[in-house]
Amino acid sequence: MTANLKILVVEDNQNDADLLHRELKKSGLSFISETVQTREEFEHALQNFNPDIILSDYSLPAFDAVTAFRIKQNKFPHIPFIIVSGIIGEENAVELIKNGVTDYALKDKLFTLAPKINRALKDTEEKKGKKINAEKLKIQAAELISANKELVFQNEEKEKRAADLIILSDALKDQKEELRRANEKLQEKAWLLQQQEEKLIRINDDLLHLNQHLENRVLERTGELETLNLKTLVYQKINFCRLFPMISATL
Repeated sequence: MTANLKILVVEDNQNDADLLHRELKKSGLSFISETVQTREEFEHALQNFNPDIILSDYSLPAFDAVTAFRIKQNKFPHIPFIIVSGIIGEENAVELIKNGVTDYALKDKLFTLAPKINRALKDTEEKKGKKINAEKLKIQAAELISANKELVFQNEEKEKRAADLIILSDALKDQKEELRRANEKLQEKAWLLQQQEEKLIRINDDLLHLNQHLENRVLERTGELETLNLKTLVYQKINFCRLFPMISATL
């Protein structure tokens, strides 16, 4: 049971208003109320009395429940609105409920009003809870969307980095392959140089041997020429002595 419930009553008949109050107190409701009869009083009470629920007669001399309901809906759509009347027909009541009126009660069956008030307040609290939950879900959804966008952005950045790494990896592979080929060429050149060096060593050795051989031949030839020259001199001397014995004797 709601304590200190604020009830705004729209009623021009004081006897009916008193009867309504007695029935509500009899039902055990703890409440305070304010009764209005005109549109101006109604609008003022909405702003200043701040009711938890509105109980309105269907028809008043200068005002009616339909107008009151529309005013309430424009400014305070969450406040329950129950029509309490003795002249409203079943068809009109159903149509009003379809248009948003919370419920209705007949004046000759006011014992049904308290349960309808409690049910209306309970429904309002549930709607408030659902609205709060909906707002929370909306905020969470917005946060999730924002987080998802951030994740998408991060994934795009990761994909870009991955693509850059792939490109860099391919470039490194190409460089590695170029280095491998260059190394093979260097090894081939080094082998050729080694072969040329070995060839030059062999040629140098051959030249040394040839030079030694030539020197030996020169020495041999020099000795042969000296021997030949000596023999020639002896031969010439012998021939001279034969040709000129007299001169040879004196020599």
